[in-house]
Amino acid sequence: MPHRPQKIVVNKEEKVMTIVWDDGHESRYPFRLLRERCPCAECREEPQDPPEGMLVLRLAPRDELDSVELVGSYAIQFFWSDGHHHGIYSWDLLRRLCPCPTCSREQRRS
Repeated sequence: MPHRPQKIVVNKEEKVMTIVWDDGHESRYPFRLLRERCPCAECREEPQDPPEGMLVLRLAPRDELDSVELVGSYAIQFFWSDGHHHGIYSWDLLRRLCPCPTCSREQRRS
């Protein structure tokens, strides 16, 4: 059965989001990690060759967070200061992204 958050704390000053899961596990996600691992199609797609004569600028993602919203009962969505807000982070994805040493070891094993 998938894990669900029991408590979510977003600390803009420290640029970290903390989730306490239903099994007691605590995950601390730096905003930079969340922004870099955005699951939206725009962020996950391979860059395409632009049509001849078209200049495409890709700006580095920023980790300044404007706001966070729940998406139903299954996910969370971040609204970043650079205008990006397309990524929907399911609870399952967030649990897999947990950067703690225990979860990182488990991810390397699988």
